[in-house]
Amino acid sequence: MIFPTVSLALYLAIKTRENPKEFLPNLAIACWITANSIWMCDEFFILGIKNYCLIFFSAGLLSILIWLFLYFPDEWKKSEVAD
Repeated sequence: MIFPTVSLALYLAIKTRENPKEFLPNLAIACWITANSIWMCDEFFILGIKNYCLIFFSAGLLSILIWLFLYFPDEWKKSEVAD
């Protein structure tokens, strides 16, 4: 089930690449799913690749932090005005 899950996450990230407000969270999700898949494979097959998960977890965290600092304040203000 790794292949369809990672494929769909990457497809959504690629499809939304024109809009950074949607792309960054989708990229973070794709990175986290990839990292979890690597971790799971290492747990099952003892491949010694668990350290590579840090790359994808870090990329996902960085993506979300960029989104939080650049785009979240605007979304928060819009929701306050609507209330």
